[in-house]
Amino acid sequence: MLVVIAVGYYLTWSVVQWVTLTPAALRFDFVNYFGGAQAAAHGTDIYADFKQSWGTQSWVVAYIYPPFFALLLAPLTSLGLVAAARIWLLVVHAAFLVALALILRIHPELSRSGRRLLLLASFTFMPVYLNLKFQQVATVWLLLLSATLWAALRRRAGLSGIFIAAAASLKVSPIFLMPSPEARCWLPSRSSRCWRRQAAGNSSPSCSPASGWGPPTGTTDRSTAW
Repeated sequence: MLVVIAVGYYLTWSVVQWVTLTPAALRFDFVNYFGGAQAAAHGTDIYADFKQSWGTQSWVVAYIYPPFFALLLAPLTSLGLVAAARIWLLVVHAAFLVALALILRIHPELSRSGRRLLLLASFTFMPVYLNLKFQQVATVWLLLLSATLWAALRRRAGLSGIFIAAAASLKVSPIFLMPSPEARCWLPSRSSRCWRRQAAGNSSPSCSPASGWGPPTGTTDRSTAW
């Protein structure tokens, strides 16, 4: 019942926000995205505002994201600020919902009550509403990171790389989340010997492919659990 109420509130809040969207409500994140997209569409410097306002409010009044993101939004600039924001807001909502569904798919071991708890927490989490209010890119970023993990668990390294690269093209932070060779043993497809050595704090030569690729004893291989 609580999940139904939370979802109902989320839907109502989202519809009201979308219908009543005004230029005044776009004075923060999206207006910066839009400024960068306009510069990209006209072939000018997308970081001009940032350079001019350096040392004052450059982090909140200028475009500071990778060029690919500006190019991605450039086709929306012909629609005007509010119309473009409405389309982008639909993308932000869709990314959040698909990311949530993907997270549930990545964790099939969750019980029914566990899934309900996750949904309740997600639809009542204040940062989610702040992200939606300011039309931030964070939910799209979350979707791409979730897709990266989903692809990695299915042993699709190339696809996982594409997703993490796309995420870094929107915001550079995912670069720091790329696993090091020593961290590869987190994948559930690694051998039980690798898991035991990591738990003991030893170095991990057993993480190499030569050590075997079977899942640890007593664990579920998520790549085949779906």
